[in-house]
Amino acid sequence: MKRYKLKEKISNDLISLGELKDNLRITHDNADTQLNDILKSAIEEVENECGRVISLSSYLLYMDNWPISNEIEIEKGPVSGITRVRYWSSGSFKTMPADNYQLDNTELTARVRFFDFPAVDSDRMNNIEIEFTTGWGTPADIPGSIRDAVLLLGSERYLTPANKNIKGEMTAAGNILRKLRVQRY
Repeated sequence: MKRYKLKEKISNDLISLGELKDNLRITHDNADTQLNDILKSAIEEVENECGRVISLSSYLLYMDNWPISNEIEIEKGPVSGITRVRYWSSGSFKTMPADNYQLDNTELTARVRFFDFPAVDSDRMNNIEIEFTTGWGTPADIPGSIRDAVLLLGSERYLTPANKNIKGEMTAAGNILRKLRVQRY
């Protein structure tokens, strides 16, 4: 089992309040606080639904044991690099040498291949910790469909705040999100 934890947001505001206001054709500043909250919520929902991280961020991936195969997938893409791999052995964390693993980040779901598995303490949880950088670095890097989903979802929430989750009704944002969702088999 894998668990993810946000360590640090490196960049913010890759989808701006101005873009949401332009989408809604709002020219005044009266609703800025509300729109900022809606935008943050929309970004968070799109990230959760898609399994993608929008703003450049540092994450930790925790595992109790090494994978059965020699590879794991990091679903929180796009992964730009691995900062370090640590494992718990003999009462302390040890850092794995970088030449003992390889990152394949050619797709949004990255793969890490390990060449050797050092022993870990089997009676402890979160024995393995992989720190990685993920997300897009500039607004231009974000795929248009993800940007559209955030702006549509934010607009829908502003225009119909009481109807956040109408069962059985597919919204424009929901339709885009359905297509972007990470498939896990």
